[in-house]
Amino acid sequence: MPDSFPNPPVDKGSPPIVSFFEADTKALCEICDSIPIGIIAMDPRTVLPVFANRHFLAFSPTQQNQIVGHIRVRILRKTTAESSVSLNEEIEIRENGKRYIFGFTIYPVREDMTVVFVSDIASKSILLQSRQDNLFFDRFSEMVAEVAHEIGNPLTGITTILQVLRLNIAGWTREKIDDYLQRCINEIDRLNAFLNRIRDISGETALDIRPVVLRDVLMSVYENNRVRFEIRKVAFHCRVDSDICVRVDEGAFYRILLNLVNNSLSFLKAGQEVNVYLENVDKSFVSLVFSNNGPSIPEKDLNRIFAPFFTTRETGNGIGLTISLKLITRMGGLMLATPPLEGEQGARFVIHIPRGDCS
Repeated sequence: MPDSFPNPPVDKGSPPIVSFFEADTKALCEICDSIPIGIIAMDPRTVLPVFANRHFLAFSPTQQNQIVGHIRVRILRKTTAESSVSLNEEIEIRENGKRYIFGFTIYPVREDMTVVFVSDIASKSILLQSRQDNLFFDRFSEMVAEVAHEIGNPLTGITTILQVLRLNIAGWTREKIDDYLQRCINEIDRLNAFLNRIRDISGETALDIRPVVLRDVLMSVYENNRVRFEIRKVAFHCRVDSDICVRVDEGAFYRILLNLVNNSLSFLKAGQEVNVYLENVDKSFVSLVFSNNGPSIPEKDLNRIFAPFFTTRETGNGIGLTISLKLITRMGGLMLATPPLEGEQGARFVIHIPRGDCS
């Protein structure tokens, strides 16, 4: 075998080879359309799409918007070390009760163009499944530790009180014995209260789901808490028209909104505000945004915020959002904690609610 191959003969009659991006735009589009994978080009300076092939456009509008949104965030967050290397990632999208996994590779082609190849993964990758399994076990471990703590403290108190009582009962007055017995009862009541909160998470009480005017429920929550808003000098803005109807259990939905109000008021300072408005309305669902301009939820906590006993409040018990998510899910909806919009701050929740007919 020769150490090197001879140079191929040069055809002096051939036209010079030009740069790929100097090629005819129409021909380039046809080539991209012929490739059986989604392709989208982004301008990294504006972080806006400039071209997409027909396979990408075949994805649903929801899928397109979420994929582009995720790519935009990823481009903006690229570190200096990542600026010239390709990135491989996955994104999970839920739509109409189904779960889709998209894998994509980001190629920084040049300063004014980043090309992204997007593919619909039929089943979850082992890597993604492993991440989700690990996340589940992390949450489960945290929950078990918290349950052990909440049950262990009252039991330790009861044990200590009974031991002291047994050693001294012969010489104590009736009043002192009653005092120690009452301490035991208080600890038992504390334990029962905690177990009732556990039942709230797992309970399956019947729901009375019917058409309800969305604005009426929102304003009912505000009116019943108006004094609290006024005392804290926090504004409440509801930009939801009275013609929007949803299908919910009114009492359960009120409870969800009240929990969001309580959480907001625990963080907001004078002059800050709560905003409630509609992000999207279609034939089947209403997307309600409940946001405030207080402290933002750390990105690392967005996926944990609904986990039982997870809380960032000093006085919170960490089950309000867990119960809220369970209730809205049982009503056929979905609740998400999302980052604030670009240029804004604060906590932001999006509640997807089945639409109803109040006529």
